[in-house]
Amino acid sequence: SMNLADTYAFTGTVTGAGEPNTPTWMVERTSNQSVTQNAETQMIFNGEIVDSANAYDTSTGYFTCPSGQAGTYWVGGGVESNNRNTTEFHIGFRVENGSGSVVTDTYSPGATWLNFGTASSLYMSKLIYLPEGFKVSMRLYTNMSNIEVTARSHFQGFRLSGTSGQV
Repeated sequence: SMNLADTYAFTGTVTGAGEPNTPTWMVERTSNQSVTQNAETQMIFNGEIVDSANAYDTSTGYFTCPSGQAGTYWVGGGVESNNRNTTEFHIGFRVENGSGSVVTDTYSPGATWLNFGTASSLYMSKLIYLPEGFKVSMRLYTNMSNIEVTARSHFQGFRLSGTSGQV
């Protein structure tokens, strides 16, 4: 049997061990964002924490799949609302092609809230296939008025290493 405490000298190339999952992005709100009642609101995360390929646009809210980086991406996001009494609140991911046409919209199936005093939060993640030049963004829907998403909201994702096919 192999002694895992021993040191081994490898020659050649070792693959599949700790390959980077890039491109990677993680962005956040730096201030509250108002949400339109009974309509989809495009979330704009204006603070970059990580953007390894400079592919997230803080002015539009889109991550655009860079050239040569098509593949399956893990995409996640969370929002916190300033109102815990929201009766219908959904977050979702929109994928658009390079021309801006909607390819898919995926929304959370329902409002599953974690309540913290006067605020509530909702989180969603999904595996999404992105061809080169396709864009993904996070969107929000609520039936309540006077709702703001707080600065503790975020959106992130990364390409699963070694993937190039569709999920």
